[in-house]
Amino acid sequence: MSGIATSGAGDVKLDGDPNAFTGTNTYDVNRPTSTLTSTPAATDFITKQDGENLFTSSTGDALLAGSNAFTGTNSFNTNRPTSTLTSTISATDFLTKQNADTLYTGSAGDVQEGGNNVFTGTNTFNTNRPTSTLTSTPASTDFLTKQNADTLYGGGSGDAVLAAGTAANPQQFTGVCDFKGGSLQMSNPNQTLSMIQVDTATSDVNTLAMTGRRNRITQTGLSNAILNEFTQSGGANTASAISQFTANSLIYQATTTARFVSNGRIGVGVGFSPSCELDVAGETKLQNGGAYIYVYSGDIRISGSSTSYTSWGNGGHHIDTYTASNGAGRRMYINYYANQGVTLTRTNITSDDRIKEDEKFIENATDTLLKLRPQTYIKYAPVIDGSTIKPNFDLSGNFESGLIAQEIYYDAPELKHIVSITDMSNDDIIPSSDDPTKDPDYSDWGDMPASVDYIQLIPYLIKSNQELHERITILEAKINNM
Repeated sequence: MSGIATSGAGDVKLDGDPNAFTGTNTYDVNRPTSTLTSTPAATDFITKQDGENLFTSSTGDALLAGSNAFTGTNSFNTNRPTSTLTSTISATDFLTKQNADTLYTGSAGDVQEGGNNVFTGTNTFNTNRPTSTLTSTPASTDFLTKQNADTLYGGGSGDAVLAAGTAANPQQFTGVCDFKGGSLQMSNPNQTLSMIQVDTATSDVNTLAMTGRRNRITQTGLSNAILNEFTQSGGANTASAISQFTANSLIYQATTTARFVSNGRIGVGVGFSPSCELDVAGETKLQNGGAYIYVYSGDIRISGSSTSYTSWGNGGHHIDTYTASNGAGRRMYINYYANQGVTLTRTNITSDDRIKEDEKFIENATDTLLKLRPQTYIKYAPVIDGSTIKPNFDLSGNFESGLIAQEIYYDAPELKHIVSITDMSNDDIIPSSDDPTKDPDYSDWGDMPASVDYIQLIPYLIKSNQELHERITILEAKINNM
Protein backbone atom coordinates (compact mmCIF):
# COMPACT_ATOMS: atom_id res chain seq x y z
CA MET A 1 0.00 0.00 0.00
CA SER A 2 2.82 2.43 -0.69
CA GLY A 3 1.93 5.73 -2.19
CA ILE A 4 -1.35 5.84 -0.14
CA ALA A 5 -1.59 8.46 2.52
CA THR A 6 -1.26 7.19 6.11
CA SER A 7 -2.57 10.24 7.79
CA GLY A 8 -5.53 9.91 10.08
CA ALA A 9 -7.83 11.98 7.88
CA GLY A 10 -8.06 9.83 4.86
CA ASP A 11 -9.96 6.66 4.05
CA VAL A 12 -8.33 3.29 3.58
CA LYS A 13 -9.95 1.44 0.72
CA LEU A 14 -9.38 -2.10 -0.41
CA ASP A 15 -10.51 -3.02 -3.83
CA GLY A 16 -11.00 -6.53 -4.95
CA ASP A 17 -12.33 -9.64 -3.25
CA PRO A 18 -11.01 -11.17 -1.21
CA ASN A 19 -8.76 -8.71 0.60
CA ALA A 20 -7.26 -9.00 3.97
CA PHE A 21 -5.72 -6.96 6.73
CA THR A 22 -2.42 -8.41 7.79
CA GLY A 23 -0.34 -7.84 10.83
CA THR A 24 -1.61 -5.87 13.76
CA ASN A 25 -4.17 -3.24 12.74
CA THR A 26 -5.51 -0.74 15.18
CA TYR A 27 -8.69 1.29 14.75
CA ASP A 28 -8.65 4.05 17.34
CA VAL A 29 -10.95 7.04 17.40
CA ASN A 30 -11.49 6.98 13.72
CA ARG A 31 -12.36 3.28 13.40
CA PRO A 32 -15.24 2.35 11.13
CA THR A 33 -18.73 2.86 12.49
CA SER A 34 -22.10 1.47 11.55
CA THR A 35 -25.63 2.80 11.55
CA LEU A 36 -27.07 -0.65 12.33
CA THR A 37 -29.60 -0.25 15.13
CA SER A 38 -31.62 -3.44 14.96
CA THR A 39 -31.12 -7.09 14.18
CA PRO A 40 -28.34 -7.37 11.54
CA ALA A 41 -28.59 -9.56 8.50
CA ALA A 42 -26.52 -12.67 8.33
CA THR A 43 -24.10 -11.00 5.78
CA ASP A 44 -23.67 -7.72 7.66
CA PHE A 45 -20.23 -6.82 8.92
CA ILE A 46 -20.41 -5.85 12.61
CA THR A 47 -17.74 -4.05 14.56
CA LYS A 48 -17.28 -4.37 18.30
CA GLN A 49 -18.95 -1.00 18.59
CA ASP A 50 -21.93 -2.37 16.69
CA GLY A 51 -22.05 -5.39 18.97
CA GLU A 52 -21.95 -3.30 22.11
CA ASN A 53 -24.61 -0.94 20.83
CA LEU A 54 -26.87 -3.65 19.57
CA PHE A 55 -26.47 -6.41 22.14
CA THR A 56 -25.46 -4.85 25.48
CA SER A 57 -28.26 -2.33 25.76
CA SER A 58 -31.36 -3.09 27.74
CA THR A 59 -33.64 -3.09 24.70
CA GLY A 60 -31.82 -5.40 22.27
CA ASP A 61 -31.95 -9.18 21.98
CA ALA A 62 -28.94 -11.53 22.21
CA LEU A 63 -29.54 -14.31 19.72
CA LEU A 64 -27.66 -17.51 19.12
CA ALA A 65 -28.55 -19.25 15.90
CA GLY A 66 -28.02 -22.95 15.50
CA SER A 67 -26.30 -25.07 18.09
CA ASN A 68 -24.36 -22.33 19.88
CA ALA A 69 -23.14 -22.19 23.43
CA PHE A 70 -22.37 -19.59 26.05
CA THR A 71 -18.77 -20.15 27.17
CA GLY A 72 -16.89 -18.93 30.18
CA THR A 73 -18.79 -17.19 32.94
CA ASN A 74 -21.92 -15.44 31.72
CA SER A 75 -23.98 -13.30 34.07
CA PHE A 76 -27.56 -12.19 33.47
CA ASN A 77 -28.19 -9.45 36.01
CA THR A 78 -31.06 -7.00 36.05
CA ASN A 79 -31.53 -7.37 32.32
CA ARG A 80 -31.37 -11.18 32.19
CA PRO A 81 -33.84 -12.97 29.89
CA THR A 82 -37.32 -13.45 31.29
CA SER A 83 -40.21 -15.68 30.35
CA THR A 84 -43.97 -15.54 30.48
CA LEU A 85 -44.22 -19.27 31.25
CA THR A 86 -46.59 -19.71 34.19
CA SER A 87 -47.70 -23.30 33.93
CA THR A 88 -46.41 -26.70 32.98
CA ILE A 89 -43.52 -26.33 30.49
CA SER A 90 -42.82 -28.47 27.46
CA ALA A 91 -39.77 -30.67 27.24
CA THR A 92 -38.01 -28.33 24.71
CA ASP A 93 -38.54 -25.06 26.57
CA PHE A 94 -35.46 -23.14 27.75
CA LEU A 95 -35.73 -22.09 31.41
CA THR A 96 -33.71 -19.51 33.30
CA LYS A 97 -33.31 -19.57 37.07
CA GLN A 98 -35.92 -16.84 37.17
CA ASN A 99 -38.33 -19.12 35.33
CA ALA A 100 -37.61 -21.97 37.75
CA ASP A 101 -38.01 -19.72 40.79
CA THR A 102 -41.26 -18.34 39.46
CA LEU A 103 -42.70 -21.68 38.44
CA TYR A 104 -41.49 -24.00 41.19
CA THR A 105 -40.73 -22.05 44.37
CA GLY A 106 -44.06 -20.26 44.60
CA SER A 107 -47.03 -21.69 46.42
CA ALA A 108 -49.12 -22.07 43.28
CA GLY A 109 -46.80 -24.00 40.99
CA ASP A 110 -46.19 -27.76 40.66
CA VAL A 111 -42.84 -29.51 40.87
CA GLN A 112 -42.82 -32.32 38.33
CA GLU A 113 -40.16 -34.89 37.56
CA GLY A 114 -40.50 -37.04 34.50
CA GLY A 115 -39.09 -40.55 34.44
CA ASN A 116 -37.12 -42.07 37.31
CA ASN A 117 -35.92 -38.97 39.13
CA VAL A 118 -34.61 -38.67 42.66
CA PHE A 119 -34.54 -35.92 45.25
CA THR A 120 -30.95 -35.85 46.57
CA GLY A 121 -29.43 -34.27 49.64
CA THR A 122 -31.68 -32.82 52.31
CA ASN A 123 -34.98 -31.61 50.86
CA THR A 124 -37.38 -29.70 53.04
CA PHE A 125 -41.08 -29.29 52.28
CA ASN A 126 -42.41 -26.59 54.63
CA THR A 127 -45.83 -25.03 54.49
CA ASN A 128 -46.00 -25.51 50.75
CA ARG A 129 -44.89 -29.12 50.66
CA PRO A 130 -46.59 -31.46 48.13
CA THR A 131 -50.02 -32.62 49.17
CA SER A 132 -52.28 -35.41 48.05
CA THR A 133 -56.00 -36.04 47.79
CA LEU A 134 -55.57 -39.67 48.89
CA THR A 135 -58.26 -40.40 51.47
CA SER A 136 -58.33 -44.18 51.52
CA THR A 137 -55.98 -47.10 51.15
CA PRO A 138 -53.21 -46.03 48.72
CA ALA A 139 -52.01 -48.17 45.85
CA SER A 140 -48.63 -49.83 46.17
CA THR A 141 -47.13 -47.37 43.63
CA ASP A 142 -48.54 -44.19 45.18
CA PHE A 143 -46.08 -41.61 46.52
CA LEU A 144 -46.93 -40.57 50.09
CA THR A 145 -45.67 -37.55 52.00
CA LYS A 146 -45.69 -37.34 55.77
CA GLN A 147 -48.79 -35.20 55.40
CA ASN A 148 -50.49 -38.07 53.54
CA ALA A 149 -49.43 -40.54 56.22
CA ASP A 150 -50.64 -38.28 59.03
CA THR A 151 -53.96 -37.75 57.27
CA LEU A 152 -54.50 -41.40 56.39
CA TYR A 153 -53.01 -43.18 59.39
CA GLY A 154 -52.61 -40.71 62.24
CA GLY A 155 -56.18 -39.55 62.67
CA GLY A 156 -57.58 -42.55 64.52
CA SER A 157 -59.88 -43.65 61.71
CA GLY A 158 -57.41 -45.36 59.41
CA ASP A 159 -55.77 -48.77 59.64
CA ALA A 160 -52.05 -49.37 60.10
CA VAL A 161 -51.43 -52.55 58.14
CA LEU A 162 -48.49 -54.92 58.54
CA ALA A 163 -48.28 -57.57 55.84
CA ALA A 164 -48.08 -61.06 57.23
CA GLY A 165 -44.56 -62.05 58.15
CA THR A 166 -43.03 -65.37 59.05
CA ALA A 167 -41.53 -66.79 62.22
CA ALA A 168 -38.09 -66.14 60.79
CA ASN A 169 -38.97 -62.67 59.51
CA PRO A 170 -41.82 -61.23 61.57
CA GLN A 171 -43.30 -57.77 61.12
CA GLN A 172 -42.36 -55.52 64.02
CA PHE A 173 -43.33 -52.29 65.69
CA THR A 174 -40.08 -50.79 67.05
CA GLY A 175 -39.39 -48.13 69.62
CA VAL A 176 -42.24 -46.74 71.68
CA CYS A 177 -45.55 -47.29 69.88
CA ASP A 178 -48.68 -45.54 71.10
CA PHE A 179 -52.17 -46.52 70.02
CA LYS A 180 -54.18 -43.47 71.04
CA GLY A 181 -57.93 -43.42 70.75
CA GLY A 182 -58.05 -46.76 68.92
CA SER A 183 -57.15 -50.41 69.23
CA LEU A 184 -54.58 -52.93 68.08
CA GLN A 185 -56.57 -55.65 66.34
CA MET A 186 -55.50 -58.99 64.89
CA SER A 187 -58.28 -60.55 62.84
CA ASN A 188 -56.62 -63.44 61.04
CA PRO A 189 -56.30 -66.96 62.50
CA ASN A 190 -53.34 -68.01 64.63
CA GLN A 191 -51.99 -64.51 65.25
CA THR A 192 -49.64 -63.66 68.10
CA LEU A 193 -48.64 -60.42 69.77
CA SER A 194 -45.07 -61.26 70.82
CA MET A 195 -42.44 -59.55 72.94
CA ILE A 196 -39.18 -61.44 72.46
CA GLN A 197 -35.76 -61.19 74.09
CA VAL A 198 -32.71 -63.30 73.41
CA ASP A 199 -31.85 -65.99 75.94
CA THR A 200 -28.81 -64.03 77.07
CA ALA A 201 -30.92 -61.12 78.38
CA THR A 202 -30.65 -60.91 82.16
CA SER A 203 -32.31 -57.69 83.28
CA ASP A 204 -34.55 -56.50 80.46
CA VAL A 205 -38.29 -56.44 81.03
CA ASN A 206 -40.99 -56.87 78.40
CA THR A 207 -43.95 -54.70 79.32
CA LEU A 208 -47.41 -54.37 77.82
CA ALA A 209 -48.34 -51.04 79.37
CA MET A 210 -51.75 -49.36 79.47
CA THR A 211 -52.36 -46.04 81.19
CA GLY A 212 -55.86 -44.72 81.69
CA ARG A 213 -58.97 -44.68 83.87
CA ARG A 214 -60.19 -48.12 82.79
CA ASN A 215 -57.60 -50.50 81.31
CA ARG A 216 -58.62 -53.89 79.98
CA ILE A 217 -57.20 -56.94 78.27
CA THR A 218 -60.29 -58.37 76.55
CA GLN A 219 -60.73 -61.78 74.96
CA THR A 220 -63.91 -62.30 72.94
CA GLY A 221 -64.59 -65.68 71.38
CA LEU A 222 -66.69 -66.23 68.30
CA SER A 223 -69.92 -68.23 68.38
CA ASN A 224 -67.93 -71.38 67.61
CA ALA A 225 -65.00 -70.47 69.87
CA ILE A 226 -63.41 -73.22 71.95
CA LEU A 227 -60.97 -71.41 74.22
CA ASN A 228 -59.73 -67.95 75.18
CA GLU A 229 -56.33 -68.46 76.72
CA PHE A 230 -53.77 -66.42 78.67
CA THR A 231 -50.57 -68.46 78.61
CA GLN A 232 -47.32 -68.05 80.53
CA SER A 233 -44.39 -70.39 80.06
CA GLY A 234 -40.65 -70.48 80.58
CA GLY A 235 -37.75 -72.49 81.88
CA ALA A 236 -37.60 -74.63 85.01
CA ASN A 237 -36.80 -71.59 87.18
CA THR A 238 -39.32 -69.25 85.58
CA ALA A 239 -41.89 -67.73 87.91
CA SER A 240 -45.10 -66.76 86.09
CA ALA A 241 -47.03 -63.93 87.73
CA ILE A 242 -50.08 -61.76 87.20
CA SER A 243 -49.23 -58.73 89.33
CA GLN A 244 -51.73 -56.13 90.46
CA PHE A 245 -50.67 -53.25 92.68
CA THR A 246 -53.77 -51.05 93.00
CA ALA A 247 -56.35 -51.07 95.78
CA ASN A 248 -59.24 -52.12 93.53
CA SER A 249 -57.46 -54.60 91.24
CA LEU A 250 -59.82 -57.01 89.51
CA ILE A 251 -59.61 -60.18 87.41
CA TYR A 252 -63.12 -60.67 86.07
CA GLN A 253 -64.64 -63.62 84.25
CA ALA A 254 -68.25 -63.69 83.12
CA THR A 255 -70.69 -66.39 84.21
CA THR A 256 -71.71 -69.55 82.35
CA THR A 257 -68.66 -71.61 81.36
CA ALA A 258 -65.79 -69.21 82.23
CA ARG A 259 -62.91 -71.06 83.90
CA PHE A 260 -59.68 -70.31 85.71
CA VAL A 261 -57.53 -73.46 85.58
CA SER A 262 -54.29 -73.98 87.46
CA ASN A 263 -52.18 -77.10 87.77
CA GLY A 264 -50.07 -75.50 90.47
CA ARG A 265 -50.81 -73.50 93.59
CA ILE A 266 -52.92 -70.38 93.93
CA GLY A 267 -52.31 -67.98 96.79
CA VAL A 268 -54.32 -64.94 97.85
CA GLY A 269 -52.75 -62.66 100.42
CA VAL A 270 -49.98 -65.15 101.21
CA GLY A 271 -47.12 -63.73 99.18
CA PHE A 272 -45.32 -65.74 96.51
CA SER A 273 -45.29 -69.12 98.32
CA PRO A 274 -48.75 -70.67 98.78
CA SER A 275 -48.62 -73.62 101.17
CA CYS A 276 -51.18 -75.69 99.24
CA GLU A 277 -53.16 -75.73 96.00
CA LEU A 278 -55.45 -72.94 97.26
CA ASP A 279 -54.05 -70.80 100.06
CA VAL A 280 -56.09 -67.76 101.06
CA ALA A 281 -55.31 -65.35 103.88
CA GLY A 282 -58.34 -63.32 104.92
CA GLU A 283 -62.07 -63.73 104.64
CA THR A 284 -63.11 -66.32 102.07
CA LYS A 285 -66.52 -67.30 100.73
CA LEU A 286 -67.52 -70.12 98.40
CA GLN A 287 -71.14 -69.90 97.36
CA ASN A 288 -73.69 -71.25 94.94
CA GLY A 289 -77.19 -69.85 95.22
CA GLY A 290 -78.12 -69.88 98.89
CA ALA A 291 -75.47 -72.44 99.83
CA TYR A 292 -72.08 -71.18 100.99
CA ILE A 293 -68.96 -71.78 103.05
CA TYR A 294 -67.80 -68.56 104.67
CA VAL A 295 -64.45 -68.34 106.44
CA TYR A 296 -63.80 -65.22 108.45
CA SER A 297 -62.05 -64.19 111.65
CA GLY A 298 -62.75 -66.75 114.39
CA ASP A 299 -65.58 -68.56 112.60
CA ILE A 300 -66.50 -70.82 109.70
CA ARG A 301 -70.10 -70.74 108.53
CA ILE A 302 -71.58 -73.50 106.39
CA SER A 303 -75.05 -73.31 104.90
CA GLY A 304 -77.06 -75.30 102.39
CA SER A 305 -79.72 -72.60 102.04
CA SER A 306 -80.47 -69.01 102.95
CA THR A 307 -82.58 -69.95 105.99
CA SER A 308 -79.96 -71.26 108.40
CA TYR A 309 -76.26 -71.93 108.86
CA THR A 310 -73.87 -73.99 110.95
CA SER A 311 -71.07 -72.19 112.73
CA TRP A 312 -67.67 -73.64 113.60
CA GLY A 313 -66.28 -71.09 116.00
CA ASN A 314 -64.71 -70.35 119.37
CA GLY A 315 -61.38 -71.92 118.53
CA GLY A 316 -62.85 -74.41 116.06
CA HIS A 317 -64.33 -76.86 118.62
CA HIS A 318 -67.84 -75.38 118.85
CA ILE A 319 -70.50 -76.33 116.32
CA ASP A 320 -73.79 -74.44 116.45
CA THR A 321 -76.76 -74.01 114.14
CA TYR A 322 -78.59 -70.70 113.79
CA THR A 323 -81.49 -69.19 111.92
CA ALA A 324 -80.13 -66.80 109.31
CA SER A 325 -82.83 -64.16 109.66
CA ASN A 326 -82.54 -63.46 113.41
CA GLY A 327 -79.55 -65.44 114.66
CA ALA A 328 -81.71 -67.65 116.92
CA GLY A 329 -80.45 -71.16 117.60
CA ARG A 330 -82.16 -74.10 115.94
CA ARG A 331 -82.09 -77.87 115.96
CA MET A 332 -79.25 -79.66 114.19
CA TYR A 333 -79.89 -82.78 112.12
CA ILE A 334 -77.07 -85.31 111.64
CA ASN A 335 -77.48 -88.29 109.30
CA TYR A 336 -81.13 -87.34 109.10
CA TYR A 337 -81.85 -88.45 105.53
CA ALA A 338 -79.18 -91.17 105.52
CA ASN A 339 -81.01 -92.91 108.40
CA GLN A 340 -77.74 -93.79 110.08
CA GLY A 341 -76.53 -93.34 113.60
CA VAL A 342 -73.78 -91.11 114.93
CA THR A 343 -70.90 -92.83 116.71
CA LEU A 344 -69.24 -90.92 119.52
CA THR A 345 -66.54 -92.01 121.91
CA ARG A 346 -67.98 -89.87 124.68
CA THR A 347 -70.73 -87.31 125.07
CA ASN A 348 -71.50 -84.77 127.78
CA ILE A 349 -74.71 -82.83 128.34
CA THR A 350 -74.49 -79.63 130.30
CA SER A 351 -76.19 -79.90 133.69
CA ASP A 352 -74.67 -77.07 135.73
CA ASP A 353 -77.01 -75.75 138.45
CA ARG A 354 -75.80 -72.24 137.70
CA ILE A 355 -77.64 -72.25 134.42
CA LYS A 356 -80.89 -73.72 135.76
CA GLU A 357 -84.01 -72.16 137.30
CA ASP A 358 -87.41 -73.32 138.65
CA GLU A 359 -86.05 -76.69 139.77
CA LYS A 360 -88.72 -79.19 140.98
CA PHE A 361 -88.46 -82.81 142.02
CA ILE A 362 -90.06 -85.39 139.77
CA GLU A 363 -93.00 -87.20 141.37
CA ASN A 364 -94.95 -90.27 140.35
CA ALA A 365 -92.36 -91.21 137.80
CA THR A 366 -93.47 -94.83 137.87
CA ASP A 367 -97.01 -93.86 136.99
CA THR A 368 -95.68 -91.75 134.11
CA LEU A 369 -93.55 -94.56 132.76
CA LEU A 370 -96.48 -96.96 132.98
CA LYS A 371 -98.32 -94.77 130.45
CA LEU A 372 -95.71 -95.48 127.81
CA ARG A 373 -95.88 -98.34 125.35
CA PRO A 374 -92.42 -99.46 124.25
CA GLN A 375 -92.30 -101.09 120.82
CA THR A 376 -89.95 -102.60 118.26
CA TYR A 377 -90.13 -101.51 114.63
CA ILE A 378 -88.25 -100.92 111.41
CA LYS A 379 -87.57 -97.21 110.86
CA TYR A 380 -86.83 -95.66 107.46
CA ALA A 381 -85.39 -92.32 106.48
CA PRO A 382 -88.18 -89.85 105.64
CA VAL A 383 -89.17 -88.58 102.22
CA ILE A 384 -90.84 -85.18 102.36
CA ASP A 385 -93.57 -84.87 99.74
CA GLY A 386 -95.39 -81.58 100.29
CA SER A 387 -97.01 -81.82 103.72
CA THR A 388 -96.91 -85.62 103.73
CA ILE A 389 -94.11 -87.68 105.22
CA LYS A 390 -93.48 -91.07 103.72
CA PRO A 391 -90.88 -93.77 104.38
CA ASN A 392 -88.01 -93.80 101.92
CA PHE A 393 -88.07 -97.44 100.93
CA ASP A 394 -85.13 -96.88 98.56
CA LEU A 395 -82.93 -97.02 101.64
CA SER A 396 -82.67 -99.93 104.03
CA GLY A 397 -84.63 -99.55 107.23
CA ASN A 398 -83.18 -100.00 110.71
CA PHE A 399 -84.64 -102.36 113.30
CA GLU A 400 -85.09 -100.37 116.51
CA SER A 401 -86.85 -100.36 119.83
CA GLY A 402 -88.37 -97.22 121.22
CA LEU A 403 -91.49 -95.15 121.75
CA ILE A 404 -93.98 -93.36 119.51
CA ALA A 405 -93.66 -89.58 119.78
CA GLN A 406 -97.40 -88.95 119.37
CA GLU A 407 -98.29 -91.50 122.10
CA ILE A 408 -95.90 -89.85 124.54
CA TYR A 409 -97.40 -86.43 123.70
CA TYR A 410 -101.02 -87.47 124.13
CA ASP A 411 -100.86 -90.34 126.67
CA ALA A 412 -98.22 -88.88 129.02
CA PRO A 413 -98.65 -85.11 128.68
CA GLU A 414 -96.16 -84.53 131.54
CA LEU A 415 -93.54 -85.75 129.05
CA LYS A 416 -94.51 -83.36 126.22
CA HIS A 417 -91.25 -81.52 126.75
CA ILE A 418 -89.23 -84.48 125.45
CA VAL A 419 -91.18 -84.52 122.16
CA SER A 420 -89.97 -82.14 119.43
CA ILE A 421 -92.57 -80.96 116.89
CA THR A 422 -91.63 -78.49 114.16
CA ASP A 423 -95.13 -77.41 113.17
CA MET A 424 -98.42 -78.59 114.66
CA SER A 425 -101.56 -77.10 113.17
CA ASN A 426 -104.02 -78.75 115.60
CA ASP A 427 -103.47 -79.54 119.28
CA ASP A 428 -106.54 -81.76 119.61
CA ILE A 429 -105.86 -85.09 121.30
CA ILE A 430 -105.59 -87.98 118.89
CA PRO A 431 -106.29 -91.33 120.61
CA SER A 432 -103.68 -94.05 120.28
CA SER A 433 -104.46 -97.24 118.42
CA ASP A 434 -104.54 -100.53 120.31
CA ASP A 435 -103.09 -102.16 117.19
CA PRO A 436 -99.53 -100.88 116.64
CA THR A 437 -99.74 -101.73 112.95
CA LYS A 438 -102.61 -99.28 112.42
CA ASP A 439 -101.45 -95.66 112.54
CA PRO A 440 -103.86 -92.80 113.32
CA ASP A 441 -103.95 -89.74 111.05
CA TYR A 442 -101.11 -87.49 112.22
CA SER A 443 -101.11 -85.18 109.17
CA ASP A 444 -101.63 -82.17 111.48
CA TRP A 445 -98.14 -82.71 112.87
CA GLY A 446 -96.45 -80.73 110.10
CA ASP A 447 -94.01 -81.67 107.37
CA MET A 448 -91.06 -82.73 109.52
CA PRO A 449 -90.82 -85.92 111.59
CA ALA A 450 -91.30 -85.48 115.33
CA SER A 451 -88.48 -86.61 117.59
CA VAL A 452 -88.04 -87.79 121.17
CA ASP A 453 -85.25 -86.83 123.55
CA TYR A 454 -84.71 -90.23 125.14
CA ILE A 455 -81.99 -88.85 127.43
CA GLN A 456 -84.65 -87.00 129.39
CA LEU A 457 -86.34 -90.29 130.26
CA ILE A 458 -83.35 -91.24 132.39
CA PRO A 459 -84.37 -89.00 135.34
CA TYR A 460 -87.83 -90.61 135.28
CA LEU A 461 -86.27 -94.05 135.26
CA ILE A 462 -84.11 -93.09 138.22
CA LYS A 463 -87.04 -91.61 140.11
CA SER A 464 -89.23 -94.62 139.29
CA ASN A 465 -86.51 -96.91 140.59
CA GLN A 466 -86.38 -94.91 143.80
CA GLU A 467 -90.15 -95.06 144.13
CA LEU A 468 -90.18 -98.81 143.59
CA HIS A 469 -87.32 -99.25 146.03
CA GLU A 470 -89.32 -97.37 148.67
CA ARG A 471 -92.33 -99.56 148.04
CA ILE A 472 -90.24 -102.71 148.27
CA THR A 473 -88.76 -101.55 151.54
CA ILE A 474 -92.21 -100.94 153.00
CA LEU A 475 -93.48 -104.32 151.81
CA GLU A 476 -90.45 -106.10 153.23
CA ALA A 477 -91.05 -104.45 156.60
CA LYS A 478 -94.65 -105.58 156.60
CA ILE A 479 -93.63 -109.13 155.78
CA ASN A 480 -91.05 -109.15 158.51
CA ASN A 481 -93.67 -107.99 161.04
CA MET A 482 -96.16 -110.69 160.25
